[in-house]
Amino acid sequence: MKFRLSLILSIFLLVVTPIVLTGFVTMEVTNKILQSQAIKTGQPLSPEEIELSRLRENIIYILIIGTVISLSGAGIFTSELSESVNSIKRGLDALSHDATSTIRPLRGLLGEIASSINQLAEKLLETRRHSDALEAQVLRENRLAGLGALAAGVAHEIRNPLTAIKGYSQVLEDELELDDPKRDYTAIVVKEVNRLDRIVEGLLAFAGPSASNFASADLNEIIEETLVLMENSSFKEHITLDKDYGKNVRADVDKEQLKQVLINLLLNATQAISDHGTIKIVTQQNEKNATISIIDSGLGSPQGL
Repeated sequence: MKFRLSLILSIFLLVVTPIVLTGFVTMEVTNKILQSQAIKTGQPLSPEEIELSRLRENIIYILIIGTVISLSGAGIFTSELSESVNSIKRGLDALSHDATSTIRPLRGLLGEIASSINQLAEKLLETRRHSDALEAQVLRENRLAGLGALAAGVAHEIRNPLTAIKGYSQVLEDELELDDPKRDYTAIVVKEVNRLDRIVEGLLAFAGPSASNFASADLNEIIEETLVLMENSSFKEHITLDKDYGKNVRADVDKEQLKQVLINLLLNATQAISDHGTIKIVTQQNEKNATISIIDSGLGSPQGL
């Protein structure tokens, strides 16, 4: 800053000094010429000549003053320009550390530039806030999706054993005499299973529609896993299982959903056999598809039911 002021002062002295000296020399020469003419002619100067001399002096004064003012104005303009540029620079530095900062208002063209920078910074800040809000929303949705998947998995794992418990409680109730007090116990079991089943339904509703998890699986293995869930003394006592499994019977299935279907079918077959009977499970594989057949020796449902 001191260097700029020194430079401006030097230019001022170099330019103004010759002009001032020239003006004074010109005025002095003019006065001497007029005085010499007056002496030679022996006549005083006319009013017109005196006025002309004053006019010349005024013009020279005006030129000198105008030059001084112009140079002073140039110095002030240079100083203001430098300060405005520095202000914008400081504002940009502040914005690089704090997005909420702004550049102070300025005049002229640089003021318009500063205003445009402030508007751009404000839009960028708004965009950043919107982006942060979207990111937070995505994180929340991902957490909810993970929780929903967990709930769906737990619900499916619980539902199959519940179905087996309920089914065999009903089978046991059918085998008891009407006045047997144990029927009250089986009724309580069924009631509580229904309550738990409603809770499971709530978990599945929270999880939302779950996509089926289809994968190639051995159907014979799935049947054996399902039978493990259904093993109990009454099942073994009065019902004989006849297994006729084909070799390497595979299909693209949702394992848990298939278990649910098998449990329901086996329970229906068990309830259809009032006394001793047989449930036959057959699996087959051909070129196009695989099949599972569950055949019971019960009388079946009466017509109209």
